[in-house]
Amino acid sequence: MEFANELAKHLGVKADLKPTKWDGMLASLDSKRIDVVINQVTISDERKKKYDFSTPYTVSGVQALVKKGNEGVIKTAADLKGKKVGVGLGTNYEEWLRQNVQGVDVRTY
Repeated sequence: MEFANELAKHLGVKADLKPTKWDGMLASLDSKRIDVVINQVTISDERKKKYDFSTPYTVSGVQALVKKGNEGVIKTAADLKGKKVGVGLGTNYEEWLRQNVQGVDVRTY
């Protein structure tokens, strides 16, 4: 929120923040329900054809979490085969898992 408010201040406008679920965020931008997305959106060639990206202001990586006691069970992506893996619907993580890990049970939320 701080970033959005500072950006609005810099542009001389007032921010009207609208919390939006990830799976509807880009559609909201496409339909002009919102003017800007301030979120961690991965820059891809496909998205660059449609959207104008700012200079990245944050960097994130992929992390996997498992229950305590299961440390060391998942060491590589191949270890996900046969496992239930939760990811955000429509995210790059979902797409990557489906394309790169055979036998993974992808659960979206």
